[in-house]
Formats: sequence, structure tokens, C-alpha cells
Amino acid sequence: MLRDILTNKWVISGFSFLIVIGIGCYFWYQHELAPYRQDAAETTKVARKLEAAQKVDTKNEMEPVSEEKLITEAASETRKKDADLSKIQANLAGPRQETENVEEVPVSPHGFGPFPEVPDDYIIKPFSWDFYKNDPPIYELMARVRIKLWKQGVRTTGITSSSATGLVYPTIPGAVFVKKYSRDGIDHLEIRGDPTLDLDAIRKSLMDGNVPDGVTVLDLDDAGIDPYTFLNLKK
Repeated sequence: MLRDILTNKWVISGFSFLIVIGIGCYFWYQHELAPYRQDAAETTKVARKLEAAQKVDTKNEMEPVSEEKLITEAASETRKKDADLSKIQANLAGPRQETENVEEVPVSPHGFGPFPEVPDDYIIKPFSWDFYKNDPPIYELMARVRIKLWKQGVRTTGITSSSATGLVYPTIPGAVFVKKYSRDGIDHLEIRGDPTLDLDAIRKSLMDGNVPDGVTVLDLDDAGIDPYTFLNLKK
């Protein structure tokens, strides 16, 4: 009976069909799983790279830092903070110092602004602007004119003013200011200047048409100085 079954063509055909189906299923299964195997291989490779990188980072993190390096870095940070603090202090001190300097500059009580610097070799020693603060403004103006002339090389020994014209006349050694006029039919000569000169004798000589030797004669009207113009001040 077994022989009949094995020799039956239908049975043989059935077994053959099953074998073919099995082989086909095997190859189909291998074909379908191939991409997944490749993905798994790639994932494993990436995982190994990440693991290796983590080991390197861990090694770097665990690498000991020398005490000398820590001290150097701390000192550098301290120097930076000190430099920043110095800049802040300089910025704060700068404007305050400028304000203090401005406050220390003496200013005219008559509205003429800051007083000019007095030369070290000025004829009046000691010199103080306080001497003029209770006087009329013309006295401070005359002092300012004298100081400016001194800086220009004109060594005055004094100064006078004219209430009629508002002009001032510096006293210059060897120089006189003169003005000729007539009154009641008589010629007169107004003269002012260096008090060390004999002004009466000079007047007589000038009335006679003679100029004494060593005397500089200046016209009283033309040689007078307008202090406001000379000092660049507003009236």
C-alpha cells in the first residue's frame, strides 16, 4: 500500500509543489529581511561610534587640571576685574575733577568773567584780585589792561583813566600823553605820563615847540586805550 502511495503521481506532484512553495517562501523571507538587517547593522555601527566618542569625552573631562593652570587663570581674571574697576573709577573721577578745577578759577565780581593769569614777574607782588572787588569796575579793568600789556612786553609802572572818555592811559617809563587846547584865547597843554619825569618842564618845552631828549610824546586822544575793546569784553 505504501508503494502505491509513493508511486501515485498525484501524491508525487503534491510533494513537489510543497517543496517548491517552501523554497520560494524561504527566498522571499530572506529578500524582505535584507533591508532590516542592513538598518540594524548601520544602527550598530552608529552606536559603536557614539560609545567611542563618549569614552573620549569622559576621558577629557576626567583629565586632571594642574594647580599652576588654575592659579594662572585666577590671576588673569583678577587682573581683568581690576582693570575694569580702574576704568570705572577714572570715568567717575574725570568729570568731578573737571568740575573742581572750574570751581577753583576765580571770577570777576563785576561780570568780566574769569580773572587772567598773572605773570610770575609782574611788577605788583603779591597780587590779589580781592583788592579790586569792592572798587568801581574801572579799577579791575585797569589792572586787566596792565597785565595784558605786561604779557605783550610793555612794562608799565602805573595806569590812569579818564572819566570823560572812559579811556585808560598806562604809565610807561619815558613816555608822556599830551593834548593841546585853547581856552579864553590862551593855548594850554594837558600832559600826563611817567611821574619820574619833570612834567612841568616837558610842558614848557613842548609849548615852545621842543621835544626833550629821551621823552616819547603820545597824543592823549589817539593813544588812550578802550579797556573793553582791548580786553574783548562786552560793556
